[in-house]
Amino acid sequence: MKHVGQMVALSGIFVAAMGCGDGFDAKEKGEISLFVDGTQLPITTEMSITLPDYKIGSGTNQNTTFELRNIGGEPLQVSSVEILNQNPDGSATNQAVFIQWGSFDPNVGFPHTVQPNDTAVTNLRFTVVFNPNVACASTDFESCAASAGNTATLRISTDDPDSLRREVDIAFAPSACGLGLNISPSSVIFTNATAAKPDSQIVTLTNVGTCEEQIESINVVSGEGVFSVDQAALPNGSTITSNESKTFTIRYNPVSGCVVESGAVTVKVASSLTPFQIGLSTKCEAGSILVSYDGQENGALDFTDVESGDTLTKVINILNEGPAVMKITGWWEVPQDPDGVNYTVKCEKPAESEGGLPTPLPQGPAAIKAGASVDCMVTYKGSLNGLNASFVMTYENPDFQVLEVPMFGGKPKSCFDVAPGSASSLVALDFIGAKSDDVTGSYVVYNCGNAPLTLSNVRLEDAFGQGQDSKYWTLSNPWAGDVEVGVGGVYIIDMVMNVQDQEIEPRGSMFIDYVDSFGNPTTHGAVGLRGFVSPSETEPVADLTVLEGGSVALGTSITLSAAGSEEGSSPISGYVYYLTDRPASSQLIVNGGLEPADALSITPDVAGDYEFAVRAVGGVEKYLSSTEVRVSVTVTP
Repeated sequence: MKHVGQMVALSGIFVAAMGCGDGFDAKEKGEISLFVDGTQLPITTEMSITLPDYKIGSGTNQNTTFELRNIGGEPLQVSSVEILNQNPDGSATNQAVFIQWGSFDPNVGFPHTVQPNDTAVTNLRFTVVFNPNVACASTDFESCAASAGNTATLRISTDDPDSLRREVDIAFAPSACGLGLNISPSSVIFTNATAAKPDSQIVTLTNVGTCEEQIESINVVSGEGVFSVDQAALPNGSTITSNESKTFTIRYNPVSGCVVESGAVTVKVASSLTPFQIGLSTKCEAGSILVSYDGQENGALDFTDVESGDTLTKVINILNEGPAVMKITGWWEVPQDPDGVNYTVKCEKPAESEGGLPTPLPQGPAAIKAGASVDCMVTYKGSLNGLNASFVMTYENPDFQVLEVPMFGGKPKSCFDVAPGSASSLVALDFIGAKSDDVTGSYVVYNCGNAPLTLSNVRLEDAFGQGQDSKYWTLSNPWAGDVEVGVGGVYIIDMVMNVQDQEIEPRGSMFIDYVDSFGNPTTHGAVGLRGFVSPSETEPVADLTVLEGGSVALGTSITLSAAGSEEGSSPISGYVYYLTDRPASSQLIVNGGLEPADALSITPDVAGDYEFAVRAVGGVEKYLSSTEVRVSVTVTP
C-alpha cells in the first residue's frame, strides 16, 4: 500500500502564496500544481510517499504517476525533474528509485514550458518507479539492492514565483519495517590447517533491520569435500529478531598437509531471493626447510681433495620443518654439468620405518609433508681441471623458492659475479641529479668460488671515449692496485657522477679487469652508466623491508618486500634485488635482472649478518631506476 503524506490542507497553499509579500496576483503568474496517481497533491514543506516492503531480487514494483500542471495565468517553465544523487540531509539515495519518462526526452526537453490550464499538450507527465531488481540489474547489485531501504528524493524545479513551490522536494521513504542482515566475517580464511590439525571458524549473523529475519538454508556450494557447516545453534527455519545475533560454524578438514584451497557457503534468508555468499579460502604461511651438508657446517659441498678419476659421494639432507607442504616443482639439476661428466645426483625419501627401504623420488613434481625429509646423494668424479658447480632445486613452500648449494671440485678456483644484474645479464646503473651535484652509485662484485678473486682494475669511460678516463664519472676512491676478494667475499665499487657542462644525458661504461679461475686476465663489461641531469620525469622511490623482522633463525626463509616503493612519473615496471654483504662462510648470491614481483623469498645458507638492496624501475620510455635502498638482517644459529 502506498501512502501520500499531506502536511497542510490544499487551501493553506493559497494562504501561503498570498501572504508571501511579493506584491502580485498569483493567477497572473505561472503556478505549479501536482497530481499524483490522478489526485491533486497539496505542496507543503515536507512531502513524502511511503515505499512498500521489498524483497531483494523479487522484482517488487511500485509506480507513482505524476502530472505537472500550470494553474496560473502565465506560462510556467520547468527547469528540471530529477532523483537527487544524494538526499538533502546528506544521506545516500535509494538507487532502486528511478524516473520513467515515456515519450518525453529530458536530455533535450528541459527547460520545458507548461501553458496555463493546458491538460492536453504541455502538461508534464512521468512515472517514478521503485524496483530493486530492475534498477540494480546493470550496476553493483549487492550495494544497489542494499540501498533499497534508503530514502530517495524527487526534486522538481520551476520558475514559480512562490519560494515554496519554486523547488519542490518529495521524499520516497522506506516502509516502517526495514530489512538488513550483517554477516561477519564476510569471508573466511583458514591458516595452516592440516589433516592432523583441522580448523573451524564461527560466523555471526546480526539483524540490523527492523523486521524479523528467517533463515531458510545454509549450504556449502563449493569445496564440499573439505568444507562443512555446523548449524546446531542456527538450524534452518530459525528467526533472528531486530538487533539480535546468532551464529553457525564453518569447518575445514583437509585430507593431507597444508594446501591452498577455496570454496563458498551461501546463506538463504526469507527476505531475499538472492542468497548471501561467504567466500572460503585456505592459506599456508611460509614454511621453512633445514638443509644439512653431510656433516659440513658451511653451505657448500667440498670435493677439492678428490683426485682425477676418483669418486666421492656427499649427502644433502633437506628437512621440511613445516607448516606448509614442500612441493618440489622441478627436477633437481647441476646446470654447469648437464651431461653428468663430474656430478651425478640421486634423491630419495628416507625409509619410514626401521628396516624399510628409501623411496626414490621421480623425475618430476613431488610433495614433502611437514616433518618429512629428502636425501640427495651428490657423487663427484674427479678430473684434471675439476669443476665448480651448484646443486639447484626449485620448490614451493608455499611460495616459489630456489635452493642452491655450491659445490667445489678439484683445485680451488675463484669465481666472478656481479650485481645489480649478473655477469651474464648486465643491468645499467642510473645516476639522477642536478648539474654540478655529486650523484653516487655502486656496483657489487661477488667471489662465488673457493679461491681468492683478484681484481686488477676498474675503468670508467664516457660513450665513444676510446679508452680515455670519463669526465663525468670517477671512482669514490682512486684505484690503487690489485684488490683481492676473499672466498665468500663481497666488494663494493663506489662511483660519483658530476656534470659541469651542458650535457643533460651523459652516457658511459664501466670495465672491470680481473683474473679468472684459470689464471687468465679477463674483462667484465661494458656495464652501462646512464646520467640524467634534472630530468622532467621523476624516478621511483624504493622501499625495502624484511617481513620477518631484523632477526631470523637459520633455515628460515626471509621475504624481501619492496611493496612500500612509490612510483614516479610512470608506474613501477619491476624491481632489481641483490645482495650487498654476507658472512665470510656464506655462498649466497642474490642478483639478476628485472623482477615484476614486489617481494622476493630467500633462504640464507649460514648464520651471520646479511645486507640486501633493491632498485625500483619505472617508466615506459626512459625506464628510470630509483636510488639503491638497503636493509640488514641477522640470521641466528
